[in-house]
Amino acid sequence: RHREDVGLRADIGDGFGGIRAEYYRLDMDTSRTGELQHDWGRLLQGDMVSIYAEMDELRVGYLEPLADIRTEYRNEELRIQFASGGVFATRSMTLNGREETPGTRSQDLEMDGDVLYLAARARATWMQFAFDLDYAIAPEELVLSGDIEDFSQDIEARLSYQLPQRDISFFAGMRYSTISASGDANGFKYSNEMTIDGFQLGFTVTF
Repeated sequence: RHREDVGLRADIGDGFGGIRAEYYRLDMDTSRTGELQHDWGRLLQGDMVSIYAEMDELRVGYLEPLADIRTEYRNEELRIQFASGGVFATRSMTLNGREETPGTRSQDLEMDGDVLYLAARARATWMQFAFDLDYAIAPEELVLSGDIEDFSQDIEARLSYQLPQRDISFFAGMRYSTISASGDANGFKYSNEMTIDGFQLGFTVTF
């Protein structure tokens, strides 16, 4: 299910390379109910269960510019930039499984994890428009702690428009992220494969 969530981002540098810190808050129900195949905590085999999810995500990274290419398109400068580096991400998530019948059983699950991503970024700038593409990948060997396991990746694409003679730009984009985790929740084993994706709308202020 899609709903509105909030995020904040701060860049130290030229807005392309340098240090970036960002916070994202997820708060939503999953898209549909499912029938449990086995007992899980207070939830029983055969229960029709829905999941409510909350997650706090903090990411801090540094990317070093590698290339800066300038050419012309329709008599206007077209600038293409590339950078690579690393991103540290820490996530804390709570999942609440609820039986669909009102007022009956539920089971909570808390999981967290710290991951180090290898990251790359590309940007194309033309007139007041900029298109950014970010990709981050983390094999299991780069999981630092917590319940996250296996392969994780994160893709973000964003189109921005800067107001003429202003330090404000507006953007629209989308993000696609996959996370896998497994562990023990108060004696109950779990495994989770999750995809987070959705559209982004917002604005950027440059100081």
